[in-house]
Amino acid sequence: MIRQRPDVRAAERQLALETARIGIETANYYPRLQWSASLGLNSSQLQNLFSNRALTYSLGPSLDFALLDFPQIGARIAAQNATMRAALANFDQTVLQALEETENALSAYAYESQRLESLKNALTARRNARTHTQKRVSAGIGSLLDMIEADRALVEAERNYADSEALALLRLIEVYRAFGGNVSVPENHLYQIAHFTPQDR
Repeated sequence: MIRQRPDVRAAERQLALETARIGIETANYYPRLQWSASLGLNSSQLQNLFSNRALTYSLGPSLDFALLDFPQIGARIAAQNATMRAALANFDQTVLQALEETENALSAYAYESQRLESLKNALTARRNARTHTQKRVSAGIGSLLDMIEADRALVEAERNYADSEALALLRLIEVYRAFGGNVSVPENHLYQIAHFTPQDR
């Protein structure tokens, strides 16, 4: 999945290109066999210009061997090797960075998911506590102050849960991005998610 990231794919293709160029430069050490053909007319008299005897042609191979260019070829190969090593270093660095970003995104999402589950349990407990307090107040056992405190604790638990839920969504988006997913969320929407409350559901 990490190989599908645009930066990793670009670095990989650049490395393949620079490696292939070494082969191209190395091929200049070897002779090149070429085939050539020519066709023409040869006659000293105008009336015989289009006769069969006036027709000339040649066909055959030719060998091109750049023996004197060997120093220049070696220099170009050495330069291309250096370019290839730089592309390899860039590829390694890109992969390591992608792995680090992915690991960080997964860790952050796992942590927030666990925190969200814990806050969900706390929210359930606060709701049960408020229901119990309301029953006590209705029975004349509890006071109005107890009810106000139960409401305050419930509102705080709801807000904490909502904030964690929004943060978990942002962490999930970061996971998609780390794996090369094309996830685009407008900043104003991210702000709305970050300030999302239970009443907005």
